[in-house]
Amino acid sequence: VGTTSSSDSRGRILGEAAEKAIAQVTTQLTAAGPKLSAMRAVVPDVSAVIADISGNEVTLNKGGQAGFRPGMILSIERVIKQIKDPSTGKVLRVQTQKIGRLQLTEVDAQSSVGKILAGKGGIKVGDRAKAAE
Repeated sequence: VGTTSSSDSRGRILGEAAEKAIAQVTTQLTAAGPKLSAMRAVVPDVSAVIADISGNEVTLNKGGQAGFRPGMILSIERVIKQIKDPSTGKVLRVQTQKIGRLQLTEVDAQSSVGKILAGKGGIKVGDRAKAAE
């Protein structure tokens, strides 16, 4: 009366194999935890442009698709000089001056919103923001 079908046996074997695999992955992740937590977060190497300022709140033209995320600290910079190739007119370098800092509070795919942490007076639409931390 205690017959076991081959499908029951296969199911039991697969279940045991899955449990072993999960245990191995859990052990490996636990061991790697200190290394993973010590790694610096990837900071996007992209500049956004300030699209709007309302009081202490700044809206940027870049968002999650550019690598921005809530909590990120950005340096606000003003372009002070563009160095162009005299032959082609192509911009070779852009020199900027740091004028403030902001922390992102909201991020969607295409835009970000942040609170100004420093430099409230001179920040204006068209200034740039890039990840600082």
